[in-house]
Amino acid sequence: MEAFERYLAAYFAKLAARIGCADHRLVVEAMLYSTAGGGKRFRPSLVLATTEALGKSVNAVMPFALAVELVHTYSLIHDDLPCMDNDDVRRGRPTNHKQFGEATALLAGDALLTESFALAAQACVEAPDRCVGLIQEMVRAIGAEGMVGGQTIDILLQKQGTEEKNLDSIKRMHRLKTSELIRFSVWGAAWISGCDEKSLERLNMYGTQLGYAFQVADDLIDLQDISANGCGEAAVNSAWLTSRESATQALRDCTDSAVSSLGFLGAAGVPLQNIAEDNAHRATR
Repeated sequence: MEAFERYLAAYFAKLAARIGCADHRLVVEAMLYSTAGGGKRFRPSLVLATTEALGKSVNAVMPFALAVELVHTYSLIHDDLPCMDNDDVRRGRPTNHKQFGEATALLAGDALLTESFALAAQACVEAPDRCVGLIQEMVRAIGAEGMVGGQTIDILLQKQGTEEKNLDSIKRMHRLKTSELIRFSVWGAAWISGCDEKSLERLNMYGTQLGYAFQVADDLIDLQDISANGCGEAAVNSAWLTSRESATQALRDCTDSAVSSLGFLGAAGVPLQNIAEDNAHRATR
């Protein structure tokens, strides 16, 4: 991921240089603070691995890899705000609004989301006929039908008591809030690469199942934290509905389904298989 990190740093340096005014650059500083503040780079790694699996150069798709990471980062900044989850720390550092204030954090998230669309379009320069389809799918994945819709369900669920919550609502929340961006990262890379419809469908299935597996892995890790620290229900959104054994089995099933979707790629699909297996292992170590 070194090439991605270099691209990220260069992109923000150019953005800051274009702005010029020091006061105006504060929002860029806030954007970079959260984007460069660690993280697994899970979504951009999927973009690059999918592109390579299809035999394409990652250079052309690098803007899209950054686009999905900016969307992810914007969602974290907004999730942490006092009106949402009200978190003070993320990745071992003060959250964006604690570092820069609520107003600047809100604007930084807005700017990251806006920049992501420009980057996605830039990734289609060599295949302009793919641009409209990419942006339309991006809106579905991260807007009211996708990630924002999932966050809305999350807000409503937090107002309910344990007995009022149901598994279907919580699964739908996680599918939209978490899994959709993961799915779109894979789908978008395949779409930009111009793969055929059947391959696109199989890669979309891989991304969908991996998105589910990613959330189940997070749930299992939350369960481990609850067991270790004696935390209450607020520490986990969905794992309280299932046992550790059934969650572990669900993780295995989703991972196997994701991997089986890659058979058509042969040896070229091994890096994507490894990403799925690594995700499963992080929750079962």
